[in-house]
Amino acid sequence: KYTYGDLNRDGYIDIHDVILVMRHVLSLSALPEDMLQYADVNGDGDINVIDVTMIMRRSLGLINSFPRSQ
Repeated sequence: KYTYGDLNRDGYIDIHDVILVMRHVLSLSALPEDMLQYADVNGDGDINVIDVTMIMRRSLGLINSFPRSQ
């Protein structure tokens, strides 16, 4: 099962997911096509620094969910 923000599909939203989306945003490496919608955690149609920040905040326990997953 896919989960918003869990980009490496290990069942956790953590720093590894933050790094994957950050590398995608910086054009260092692209996320697989089937994961793009799960990286857009705010649902605005773009994967950008806002998504990176939200995934980071979720990994730190500062937020409990993403707008897109509600």
